[in-house]
Order: sequence, then C-alpha cells, then structure tokens
Amino acid sequence: QDQFKFGDSYGYVGNNPLLFDDPLGLAPNPVDVINGLVSGMIGGTIEGAANGSALEAAVGGLFGGLAGIVPVVGVQGAIVGGIFGFGSGIATEAVGNPNNSLGDLVIGGIAGAVGGAAGGAIGGYRGAVAGAAAGIAAEKALQRTYKCYVKKKC
Repeated sequence: QDQFKFGDSYGYVGNNPLLFDDPLGLAPNPVDVINGLVSGMIGGTIEGAANGSALEAAVGGLFGGLAGIVPVVGVQGAIVGGIFGFGSGIATEAVGNPNNSLGDLVIGGIAGAVGGAAGGAIGGYRGAVAGAAAGIAAEKALQRTYKCYVKKKC
C-alpha cells in the first residue's frame, strides 16, 4: 500500500529513512494506528452512548477502536468501517436490551454499518464524529420505519 503523502516523501518510514525500512510500503505508521484506534473509540462511544447505556458505549468504543486500527480511508475505509460497524450495531443492541427482536438487531447492524462506512471513508477524528452522527441518524430513521410499517404502531 502506498503511504506517500504530498510533501512527505518519507512518511512511510516515519520521516526517518535511515532507521526504518519499508520498501513495499506495507507497514502501517504506529502513529496512524494509535490515531485510528482513538478515533474509532470516540466514534463508537458516541454512537453507543446515544442509546443511553454505558455498556453500549463501551461496546461501541471497542468495535470502533478495532476498526480504527486498520489504517485505511476512502473506499477501503468505508468497507472496513461498515463491517465493524455492522458487528458493533448488533452487539450494542444485544447488550443494551437482551429482549430485542431480530428486527431490532438488524436495524442496529445496518445503522452501525452506515456509521462505520461514513466514518471509515472520512477517517480520523472528523470521520469518527461524522460516522457516529450518520449511524445515530440511520438508526432513528430505521427504527421509526420498522415501528410504523412492520409493527404497525405509527
């Protein structure tokens, strides 16, 4: 993977080409990994906390942090974020209310995937906040639709 950034010709080796060597550009920058971990934890915690549960916030933060470790953005980041977000959405729904129906779990998974994909595509702290906002909005819209059209409780 090419980690070259404009104006940063040695970014792929932490700006120290004498000490570090990565001729194929495959090694992630440790600073980027830590940044991704923290960003993902922030986004996941925000999204989990929106449901009002500390346990959901912790589970969201864990999944967000795991997704953030993978140093990719753009389309690849959206795919990775979507996969982790789907898992996070299902897990937070299951932890938040063990009596949730399958429909509730699917809604949580889809909303998590939307938030994870948005956050992963953008990357960094802005991506974490944008992803959390997108996930929360998607979950609220899906819950409203599910409640009205499936449960017939408009």
